[in-house]
Amino acid sequence: MTWFRNLGLLLAGLDALLAQPLPTPAPEEFLRQISTQRLPVPAAAATRGFAPPGKIDPRLMRLLASLPDTGNERSLIVGTPAEALVPVVIQSAGLARADAVKAAVTARRGQVTADFENTVWARIPRDAAASLASLPDVASISVQSVYNIQQEPDSPDSARTSAPPGDGMRAAHLDALLRRGITGKGVRIGILDRGFGGYGRLLRLGKVKEPRGQRAFPASYGVENSEVHGTASAEVLSLAAPGAELYLASFDGNEDHMVDAAKWLLSQGVQIISYSAGNVVNANDGTDAVSRFLDDTTQKNGVLWVVAAGNHAGQHWSGDSAEARNQGILSETTWPDGQKGLVVTALSNTLRIVVRWSDWGPNPRITSATEDIDAYLYGRDDRGKLYEVARSTDSQNGGAAKPIEVIDLTGKDLAGHQFLLTLHARHLTRRVRIHVFLDPSGGGNLYPANASGSILNPASARSALAVGAVDILTNAPAPYSSRGPTDDGRVKPEVTGPTNTISWALEDRGSRFKGTSASCPHVAAFAALLKELSPNLSSADLRLMVLRSVKAPPPEQSASLMTAGFIDASVVPVFHPRTENIAVTDFIEVPPEFGDRISAASLKALGHVANEPRDGLSARVVSEKDLYRIGEKLRLEVRATRDSACLLFVRDAKGEYSLISSEHHSYLAIKGGESTLFPPPGEGTLEVTGPPGTDELLLVCSATPVPLDSTVTRPDGPSRIAVASHSYLIVERQ
Repeated sequence: MTWFRNLGLLLAGLDALLAQPLPTPAPEEFLRQISTQRLPVPAAAATRGFAPPGKIDPRLMRLLASLPDTGNERSLIVGTPAEALVPVVIQSAGLARADAVKAAVTARRGQVTADFENTVWARIPRDAAASLASLPDVASISVQSVYNIQQEPDSPDSARTSAPPGDGMRAAHLDALLRRGITGKGVRIGILDRGFGGYGRLLRLGKVKEPRGQRAFPASYGVENSEVHGTASAEVLSLAAPGAELYLASFDGNEDHMVDAAKWLLSQGVQIISYSAGNVVNANDGTDAVSRFLDDTTQKNGVLWVVAAGNHAGQHWSGDSAEARNQGILSETTWPDGQKGLVVTALSNTLRIVVRWSDWGPNPRITSATEDIDAYLYGRDDRGKLYEVARSTDSQNGGAAKPIEVIDLTGKDLAGHQFLLTLHARHLTRRVRIHVFLDPSGGGNLYPANASGSILNPASARSALAVGAVDILTNAPAPYSSRGPTDDGRVKPEVTGPTNTISWALEDRGSRFKGTSASCPHVAAFAALLKELSPNLSSADLRLMVLRSVKAPPPEQSASLMTAGFIDASVVPVFHPRTENIAVTDFIEVPPEFGDRISAASLKALGHVANEPRDGLSARVVSEKDLYRIGEKLRLEVRATRDSACLLFVRDAKGEYSLISSEHHSYLAIKGGESTLFPPPGEGTLEVTGPPGTDELLLVCSATPVPLDSTVTRPDGPSRIAVASHSYLIVERQ
């Protein structure tokens, strides 16, 4: 980044760095051509019913101030023109006060559209905001965010194809399970999406399954609308898990309708939800209301959320505030010539820039940002002089303001223009992680860009199985596929799936389904096949089974691009009297009592029957934490229901197994019903060595030692062995 040291060099080299030359009209003329959504709040706003600002997010303040006094707010509603209400998110001051907030909304002619814990999603009249904010039960009111689908647009060289779909399914070897009669029978899958256009036509052609249920949120939005994205996802699931039952939930993109649609799917008893949408304005540390909603429903409803990671790797920059200063992006002063920043190129006539930083407040249920960063966007004239095009300068002072700044531009001649984005640290007392995103729907390039931290919400939720994309035409990670870590240091995505796959639903748009949107339903279908194999698996164990059934990426990809493995059904054993034995390769040495050795394939097979009691014997292994840094100490707790002889294995992020041995004993002798620490007291501790990623522990127990390989490969499966599994994440040392 040394070229950032001099603005003159930066400006002189823009045309060489970026493909589009910068038009240079007079600044006044250009500013007349474009419009921004940076609407100032009138000075008299406090007397017009928009106080107190401490409880109303500034973005909502501007939105309310821009509306006409006639009460005509219909333009704010996506897909529901009959409603004249503003979509908002209200956080109550505590869990016990949510009901009072809902009653207050109804009393002011508003509508409560969804709720979770202390978060109330509502549609309210324009003049109700100040009244609600004055209530002690209300902590904050903000504008709702929108979830966009994660489908990549077709490139100019996208070739149409007449080949049938199913190439993604074959790339992940899902067809191998189908040939064995595993189809996802008895599993209910919900597809949560923006629309299912053309579904009826494909249904008549026999290309998609008849859904067991379907609903739109709101109802006026429609299930079979103009958006075909959900239909493409349903097509993948119909091909790859033909025995599963499908439920379709269409929503208009708003948070409240997304939550309401998900609740309906849960009421239908779905066990897996395929969700290929995300946004960049909510936190990616798992603390926001939607992420907590995913975690809560995973635990209480036993559902596995499979979520697209996002397509923002190439339209994102991140760094902590110290790194930003080193690159000259942040400044404590005003804006003299010589200010440095990020180069933004508009590729269409709309451009959205989102700046977000890790400052959501000490209480995850109540947003309260105190670190204040402002964003300025500059153009340059034909002499290289900068002139201001737009700014976003919300005040983050511990009130309701979120730690985000948003710049929106529209204009008939915007495409092709280059801008300089600068960030100003108005009030910065500690290090924060800063993200800059360009909205792909607006079209733009960002320079420099980095993929690290580009994971979207809610793929960043702790329970979500986040899915990255591998292009089946190149067998390489898709360059746009969003990646972690999250702002709290977790590895994301956990798995990758096929993208750029052939699709009947998209035959008039290039015939290929692209983006992490395509990868997500492939992984959901795989999960359904695994669920049929072990119907009693919990959602947590099903998630682990998917994580186990992957092909590790090559070392160069693991180190530089993403750590997630590609789903691979060829490693899944199927225990059935007619099933062939598992190939015995890659042996790990074990004590003689257990047969001297066991193959990696047999250990994978044991992993697929983990956490299921066998002949009245069950086992458990847990670690002290879910996240470790390389070099930290690790202590485990093991338990079995009966006196047992046990071995403890670990599978690292590369998929390699090893035996964890005790210093004084060849195997673990566990007394039934008692918790046992490992290593035992006096034998030191284990050290986390890496590589970064997900490590999985496998505790294998039997009443007496048995030869493991011969027992595992019996046609009826490992009936004499109880297996427990547990996973934790490893990240680099700080």
